[in-house]
Amino acid sequence: MFFLFRCVLEKIVDACDRALALDSAKKKVLEFVQSRMGFIAPNLSAIVGSAVAAKLMGMAGGLAALAKMPACNVQLPALRMRSGRLLAAKSTLAARVDSTRADPSGNTGKALREEIQNKIEKWQEPPPEKQPKPLPVPDSEPKKKRGGRRLRKRKERYATSRHEEARKQGWEWQVTPVKVAKKFKNKNYGSAGGAISGLTSSLAFTPVQGIELSNPQAHGQ
Repeated sequence: MFFLFRCVLEKIVDACDRALALDSAKKKVLEFVQSRMGFIAPNLSAIVGSAVAAKLMGMAGGLAALAKMPACNVQLPALRMRSGRLLAAKSTLAARVDSTRADPSGNTGKALREEIQNKIEKWQEPPPEKQPKPLPVPDSEPKKKRGGRRLRKRKERYATSRHEEARKQGWEWQVTPVKVAKKFKNKNYGSAGGAISGLTSSLAFTPVQGIELSNPQAHGQ
C-alpha cells in the first residue's frame, strides 16, 4: 500500500479536474458545431449526419483540413471495408463542396447519399444464376487436319506412286502388251516387201483413256 504526500495528491486531483473540464468543453464545442452543421457543412451533414460530420471536422482540424485530406485517410467506424471506402470518398467530395460554398442548399450531399444507398443495395442483391450453355451444333462437314511431323512421316511412308497421282488427275492407263502379243503372234499381215508386222501398234495419249494400243492394219481394212 502506497501513501502520497498531500502536495502530490492535490496536483493529481487538479490534473483530473482539468481533464474533465476539457472534455466538457469539447462536448460543448461539438454540440455547437453540430447545431450549426446545417450551415457550415450542409452537404457533409446530409451524407453522414450532423454528429458524425462534427466529429470528422474535429479530428481533421476543421472543414478546410478535411477537404484537403485524401479519402483513404478518412476512417469511419462500424462500417465494412468496401462500404467504408465508398462513404469516405463521398464524404470527402461533400467536404470539398462545403469548403468552397459551392452548394449551400445541400442538394449535392443528398444526391451523393442516394448514390451510396443505391450502390449498397445493389451489392446486397444475390448474384444472377448461371444459365446452362447449350451444346454447339455438330458440324457435318469434315474438318481439315492440321499438318505436323507425324502427318509428314505418314505421307513419306505411304507415298502415292506416279500411276495413282495420274489416275487422280483423270488419266487412265490401259497398257496390255502381253495380250496383244499373244493375239497377233502367229498371224502375218501383208507381204515381205513393205509389210507391216502385226505387232506394230500406235500410241495415242488422251486425257480420258490414257494410252491405247491399236492395230494399224485393222484400221486400214
